[in-house]
Amino acid sequence: YLVDGVRQIKLNPRLSASDAVRAIDAHDPDVVFLGEIDGPEIATVALRLANIGQLVFCSIHSRDAVTSLARLLRIVGDGLILGDALSAVVAQQTVRTLCPRCKQQLQPLSLPLAIAHLRLREGESAPSKVHRAVGCIDSHWGYLGQEMLFEAFPITPGIRDILAGSDGCLNNDAVIKSAMLDGMIPLRTKGLELVDKAQ
Repeated sequence: YLVDGVRQIKLNPRLSASDAVRAIDAHDPDVVFLGEIDGPEIATVALRLANIGQLVFCSIHSRDAVTSLARLLRIVGDGLILGDALSAVVAQQTVRTLCPRCKQQLQPLSLPLAIAHLRLREGESAPSKVHRAVGCIDSHWGYLGQEMLFEAFPITPGIRDILAGSDGCLNNDAVIKSAMLDGMIPLRTKGLELVDKAQ
């Protein structure tokens, strides 16, 4: 795509990640978008750019924000450098929404089984009602549209301390506890809210 003010570099056998970093650094951009971090080379590029002052956006596959942080730490290996380079971690998940025209509320006899499928954890409350997809002329399979769920937390001094003392293996529970104290709402909680709102 051609976008004014945006330059794109594609890595190839003749252009390594370190060569790309030097080329990007020479242009002194304000913002750098990297693709997926799938190994140490791209992770090193992202950290190097972040540590010289660029705002870097990149992606990594994982199931939630804390797992992303743990995966990055496994790739990078040094929690101190990672904590200094990161500003925030965001996870997103797309979920299907029920068709408002044909969704059906489960009968009281079926409700306990449906709630058992949710595998509620300690502290999570069961939804007051559960609906199911049926299907109609508008939706065929009972789903119509999608909803985005987000989970985000900033890298606070507390999380930096956890990263610095991690020795390459992150204490996920400590990060979750710290992030939730700072206002993070887990993806799972937001998903349960959608179930409760019959979406």
